[in-house]
Amino acid sequence: MYAKEYLDTPWYWYILHMFLPVTIGEWVLGYLDGYQAYFIILAYATFISGLGATIAFNIEMYLICRGITAYEMSKGSLVKGKYNLIDQLTSVFGKYWFLNFLIPVPFMKLKGDGIDWYSTTKYI
Repeated sequence: MYAKEYLDTPWYWYILHMFLPVTIGEWVLGYLDGYQAYFIILAYATFISGLGATIAFNIEMYLICRGITAYEMSKGSLVKGKYNLIDQLTSVFGKYWFLNFLIPVPFMKLKGDGIDWYSTTKYI
């Protein structure tokens, strides 16, 4: 009784509750409320989604900087252009490419047909 009333649980014991199998087990056994389990699972989903989005963004930026498509990378047939990074970003995101990193601007259409690289570079 004294220990429960006057001694607090060390902070590192709370980290154990953040592991997903422990969270689900405590919820099934009734040691954890449903809303607490829900928010811990939601935090896991948010973290995993953010990690996946970060990986996908980095892969796409790598491909843009190299000037290749995902198909060319998977087949190993690299087509090298003589264009710098700004030209490649402009070709992919449009004339105001820097705005796409701040806010999505889908109403600004790209120049060219999206198939032929040389048809897009004449607008750069």
